[in-house]
Amino acid sequence: MRVVLFAPSGVDAQTLARLAPETSEIVTIGWSGTHIVVPRPSSSVRALDAILLRTPAGRALRRLSPVDPGAAFFRATLRSVEARDVVARADLLIADERDGIYAAWRWARRRRRRAGAPVPAVVGLPAGRARIARA
Repeated sequence: MRVVLFAPSGVDAQTLARLAPETSEIVTIGWSGTHIVVPRPSSSVRALDAILLRTPAGRALRRLSPVDPGAAFFRATLRSVEARDVVARADLLIADERDGIYAAWRWARRRRRRAGAPVPAVVGLPAGRARIARA
C-alpha cells in the first residue's frame, strides 16, 4: 500500500514505524524533516501572516485568505513535481496536522474529479493505522 503522509512540521522515524507495517510504502511531505520537502512561502507572505495573527479579526481573515498556512502548504505541494507524482500514485492520504488536513482534502477531491479514481483521505495517525490494517 502506498501511503502519503502530509506533515508540514515534519515527522520522526518512530512515528513512521508505529504507523504501518513494513509492507507499506510511506512517503511524507512537509516543509522540512520529511521525504519530500516543499518550498516555504516567501518572506513577504510569512510577514503578512505574522501581522494577521495579532488580532482576532486578523486571524479570521487569515483563514479565508491565501496566506493561510494550510492553503500555502497545498499550493507548495502543487508546485512540487515530486509531490504531485507521489500523490497521484497514492492509495491512502493521511493528514497529520491542521495544515496538512486542507492539503489532503484538496488532493482527494482533485484525484476524484480529474482521474475518477477516488483515494481515501483520513485525519490523524490512529485513523491512518486503522485504514492500513483494513487494507
